[in-house]
Amino acid sequence: MYFRLWVLFGAALFGFGLFMQYRQELASAPTRFWVILGVAGVIAALGALAAAIWKYSERGQGKERGPSTGQGATPGTVPSSATQMTHASPPSLSDVAERVKPGVVYIERASDEDKGSGSGFIVTADGLAVTNAHVVRDEREVFVRVPVVGGYRKHLAYVRGTDDEADLAVLEIDGGGPFATIPLGNSTDVEDLDKVIALGFPYGDYLGRSPTQTDGTLSARHNFGNVELLQTNADINPGNSGGPLVNVEGKVIG
Repeated sequence: MYFRLWVLFGAALFGFGLFMQYRQELASAPTRFWVILGVAGVIAALGALAAAIWKYSERGQGKERGPSTGQGATPGTVPSSATQMTHASPPSLSDVAERVKPGVVYIERASDEDKGSGSGFIVTADGLAVTNAHVVRDEREVFVRVPVVGGYRKHLAYVRGTDDEADLAVLEIDGGGPFATIPLGNSTDVEDLDKVIALGFPYGDYLGRSPTQTDGTLSARHNFGNVELLQTNADINPGNSGGPLVNVEGKVIG
């Protein structure tokens, strides 16, 4: 808008300057000269006005188009690759299981009278582990097999405390750290029918020296006194006792 006004003003000023410079010659010129000069002035003014309108319309179209979004992209849209990056799919259950397996341990009772076994999991890098109280029974020391690349490493562990009502026991692994750990979650963070994974050493080490996993859903919750029990349809076999039940984030919920 302002650009057009300036063009018209400049054209008028230029015409006035010409008139002042050649006014004497024009005064003595024939009438035809005046006609030609008037027509030329009108054509020049129209040309200046057309040029101004064209430039202004081009500028307006440039603003409407906005900045370039790249070859093949539509203005106002986000490339599909960026959409995929901001909405990354969650990890698979297999990925979750592989991530937590290094923190799952195999437990053997140390006494000659009872060679029972079970599973457990490490919660601190310096070697605190959790299992079921019935796995260690009255033992004060047990053996713990910690998974390592290509096999396992056997450690002595001390039973630091038990809770028979909750069926929990805390072990302290003797030396060899830092250990791989599994983070603790909260059972209130999951709902019925949420996916869960059970890990452990079913049937002792007959199925191999690495922990195995089964998946299922959280079926229900049951409260017995101060203890909440979680029911799941994930397969749990003898030897799985003490092993972790984790959610899809790899956190222990039971």
